[in-house]
Amino acid sequence: MKKLLAIILIISVTFTSCLKDTPNVDFSSITPTMEILFHDANGTQHGGLESFGYDGLSFSSTTPDTLYFVVNLASTNTLSTPVNVTVGANDAARVAYNSTSSLQFVAMPSNCYKILNTTGTIAAGQRLDTFYVVFYPANFDATQSYMLPVGVVSATSGGQNINISGNFGNIYWHVIGNPMGGNYVVNPGGRWNYTGQVVWAGPPAAIPGTMATNYAGTTVAASIIDPYHIQLTMGNVPDPVSGSAYYIITANSTYSSVTVSAEPNFYVGYSNVQAWIINYVPHTSTQKASFEILIHYNNTTGGAGNDRIVDEVFTQQ
Repeated sequence: MKKLLAIILIISVTFTSCLKDTPNVDFSSITPTMEILFHDANGTQHGGLESFGYDGLSFSSTTPDTLYFVVNLASTNTLSTPVNVTVGANDAARVAYNSTSSLQFVAMPSNCYKILNTTGTIAAGQRLDTFYVVFYPANFDATQSYMLPVGVVSATSGGQNINISGNFGNIYWHVIGNPMGGNYVVNPGGRWNYTGQVVWAGPPAAIPGTMATNYAGTTVAASIIDPYHIQLTMGNVPDPVSGSAYYIITANSTYSSVTVSAEPNFYVGYSNVQAWIINYVPHTSTQKASFEILIHYNNTTGGAGNDRIVDEVFTQQ
């Protein structure tokens, strides 16, 4: 995630009630309203619930992560009096989202974030003010789907209220949880190397030969793809295609069973790939998930290289 994600709150002046609208483009030809808009890494403008997918949070470490959003007074002309703006968490937006979505979010706990400044002032003749939010990844539970909608609570100028957009009044910061998320310890775990191809029927048959590389005790993090898919590092297997040496674990709707495959590009760079997941213990309120993954592949396309077998037992922490 970028440390500073610019989220532009576009504010314009009108004195009627909250209304539905389309994103502002030409402020001189449409009814001005107060909107929350932001730009992605490519500079493309987004806003409102239709841009929900761009509001996801992702943390590469447990270090506190600061985001900012800018309050912009977008109108034909600037104002001769200051604009006083209040922003804050808007949990009603989460409740409304849950009422129409199969993916359910719980309110983000207060120890996971802090809005550093909930009020600000745009000086007369100016358009911008900046607000900051700090997120604390160390306090997130990877098994939970959290949402923190932040909205414009109010904006006034010269004693008059400024409208809040019905469509673009909130940004829906969120993380998608998965009961199988979090850290896993690999024990045992290893890789068997062969010259040419080797015949192996898969589990429960014994792996032929002797383990070449032992990486028992390694801790790996499960990257959450969505509520039913996670990604795990595949031992110390070299990437045939950059970023491809990963397992993709898929759970059914109740997490009572799982399947495993390699990341799609793994099949492009390697060949004869077969994967198994066995001894699965599902995550519950009283136990952590665990399972064993075995994968048999040839390290060159077309089976022209050398076979490898990886066997790893993952235990959720």
